[in-house]
Amino acid sequence: MEFRPFSTYYQLANWNIRFFRHVFQEMEPPAVDGTDHEIELYYKAVAYIRDNFYDDQTNIETIASALHVSESTLKRAFQDKPFKVTEQIMEFRLQEARACIRDSNKPIATIASSLNFACPKNFKRLFTKRFMLSPLQYRDSMRLKRLF
Repeated sequence: MEFRPFSTYYQLANWNIRFFRHVFQEMEPPAVDGTDHEIELYYKAVAYIRDNFYDDQTNIETIASALHVSESTLKRAFQDKPFKVTEQIMEFRLQEARACIRDSNKPIATIASSLNFACPKNFKRLFTKRFMLSPLQYRDSMRLKRLF
């Protein structure tokens, strides 16, 4: 047998190349569960809601249409989040209502109407449920805080 310098090194390198090529060809790509897409969709939907919650036409249907997804895909993106789609819309409206009540002297009914609540009574019920104070109680508590 004739000795050739580096012959085993090249054979080993060649074997490694063939081995790893085979391993990588056999490996299947990881299953895509859509999680990244759903997270991206969730943030896009929240941004859309934040920009459009004033519009009385903002609902699951219009959001899904604007984001070019089905309603069920949109709902799935909100599945394990703190708020579902309609709850997220309501949360933005209630947060805006709270800011308006705190920062202005507009009548509560006017604020409710400007944020597309069906009636002041419904608004009062939702506001009280969310913030544990009625809109008037909240306004009064904010006035007291300003005094001190």
